Amino acid sequence: MSDSPAASVRGVTFRYPSSDNVLEAIDLEANTFKLKNVDGEVGEFVARDPANLAKAAVGDAVVVTTIEAMAVEVIAATLD
Repeated sequence: MSDSPAASVRGVTFRYPSSDNVLEAIDLEANTFKLKNVDGEVGEFVARDPANLAKAAVGDAVVVTTIEAMAVEVIAATLD
């Protein structure tokens, strides 16, 4: 066993809004939509607010902001 503490990692990633995301498909019954990003990748998502989905149209530019975060706590090693 080592008496060194565990490593500490903290990080936050922000992906800034881009109007290069395009709405590819809308399924109002399933409350889902498909979004094509700037790299040409298409993903399917569930709408958080069905009322907003009903206002959208295929071909609309969509601004997306995602936040990813990770935190790790440092704990002192114990010797058994």
